[in-house]
Amino acid sequence: MTSDTDHLTIYGTNGTRQAAQHPATGYTEFPRSQQEREAPSAVVHMKVYKKRWYILAMFSLVTFMQSEQVNSWTVIDESAEVAFGWTKQQISLMQIWIYSTFIVSLFPFLWLMDKIGLRVPVLLCAGLSMTGALLRCLSDQPPYVTWFANAAHIAIGLGGPVAFTVGPVLSSLWFPPNQRATATAVAMISGFGGAAGCFALGPSVVEQPKLNMTMSHKLICVIFLDIDAIKREIMYVRYGECLFTALIFVAILTYFPAKPKLPPSISASLEKLHFRQSLKRLIGRGSGNFWLVCLPYTISTSIYGIWSALFNINLKSLGVSEKEAGWLGFWAVTVGCLAAIIIGRIADVLVGHMKMMVLLLITGNVLSTLVFLLIANGFIPATTWILYTTCIVQGFFLNGAIPLYFELAMESTYPITETMTSGIMNLTYNIIPLFFVLVFLIPNVGLGWMNWVMFGSVVASFPMMLVFKEHYNRLNVDQHTEVQSADTKNPSVQEREPLLSSESS
Repeated sequence: MTSDTDHLTIYGTNGTRQAAQHPATGYTEFPRSQQEREAPSAVVHMKVYKKRWYILAMFSLVTFMQSEQVNSWTVIDESAEVAFGWTKQQISLMQIWIYSTFIVSLFPFLWLMDKIGLRVPVLLCAGLSMTGALLRCLSDQPPYVTWFANAAHIAIGLGGPVAFTVGPVLSSLWFPPNQRATATAVAMISGFGGAAGCFALGPSVVEQPKLNMTMSHKLICVIFLDIDAIKREIMYVRYGECLFTALIFVAILTYFPAKPKLPPSISASLEKLHFRQSLKRLIGRGSGNFWLVCLPYTISTSIYGIWSALFNINLKSLGVSEKEAGWLGFWAVTVGCLAAIIIGRIADVLVGHMKMMVLLLITGNVLSTLVFLLIANGFIPATTWILYTTCIVQGFFLNGAIPLYFELAMESTYPITETMTSGIMNLTYNIIPLFFVLVFLIPNVGLGWMNWVMFGSVVASFPMMLVFKEHYNRLNVDQHTEVQSADTKNPSVQEREPLLSSESS
């Protein structure tokens, strides 16, 4: 590998100049001249650190709590409406804050991550999450509880770009090629783990309101006592969230480096396209292949995020209680999280088969969503075991594909920065459900359309993914690149393996 002031050259195993990286143009292939064969070369030192697992764990906790707080009102909406006098439109407005503030802060955070690394952005995200949790603890009395709840969602939403964008970036910075998909899976799915925890925690701790229309004086007193109990239970959850986010913030503040001192792979050591160049590549002409993997992910997954968070509303007509709907969502998302990690690991082992795996997962998702649609419309009995089986299988197929979508996007767009690719995918993810939530602001809009939109989103994903062209640009750099020895007197070519230090802290 030869470097000078304005470009970096990679030599292939056959002795030809495989590619050159230039700040303005990216990578192009061309033959190696005799003069270049005699040029001095440099060694790329690489190291895989054991502490990468700690870094991944801490970031995953940030993402977990971010997602838990985003969904914390929707899973107990009936209880919140009774306790604070809210309407479904007010709860939908809080969700709109999450998505709109994400869009506002996305590009500033992407620029910051490109410039200074991950430490400051992740610390800011953890701080905003803690601030949002603290605001929710300040009052349980109207109208202050409403004001603080909206302010909290604004703070939480502003940190969203870091929580949901950094995963693929972190895996590229800290993990070797044979662990990247697994690391991406853990980081991305931790957000869905937060949603699963929310499904279990909220309805289990907060009592579902039991109202009776009998107007006796004694019963009215019972109703008011029930409201006070619901308020206390909601605040217990909020205090727990505040404590947990504070502990995470302190841990991140104590230790979370911007990046490792030495890269874990050849591709991580190379300078990628700059911020503006990356953005132009992704939204300009010739970016069609990227959108063929971006849209299947964003359309199906973002709509599922809203749709599953409203299980308690969607399944109410089938006689499913708020608590039962919470556990249904919990197991669907939990199994999906485990599926994503397992499938991510399989993708690391079976290199080069991600597209086929995604197509199989989409097919399973289409079939399971169709079964749910038939249940919701009365064509299949809504028994407990059928509902659980259908929702869990659906969560398995949909969430299992998430890390593969991201890894395919990173591979096909390289040398565009992982920060920009992940950021654009998450921007689209947050724009689509914004329209979904806006529909709930329409009075008496009904609920039947929700299941059809969910089904249509997964069906639309298949043809786009089918025509997507599978490229492994980043992996090819890591697997097929050798580097020259720094000893110019003996310029023998060395494999990159000996330059990879053994694991250390």
